[in-house]
Amino acid sequence: MVRGQIFENFNQLIRLKEINVFNLLTNPPKVLEMENQYSKDMENDILSNDVIIATPQCALSITENKIKKIFRFGIN
Repeated sequence: MVRGQIFENFNQLIRLKEINVFNLLTNPPKVLEMENQYSKDMENDILSNDVIIATPQCALSITENKIKKIFRFGIN
């Protein structure tokens, strides 16, 4: 449920526009709500979005596959 709320808010930049981080005319990013663990058939969806909203389990499934090379996880 929380993942869905974060998706909806981020998908429209609702809160960030409310606090003037972005102006009202700013186009939101393309956001994917990842509801299942990673599988090869999800790759195009993952690659065609700017932001991925996922539970820890779903995010972990990305880090355990080769697709992880396209992400920056903030780990050196």
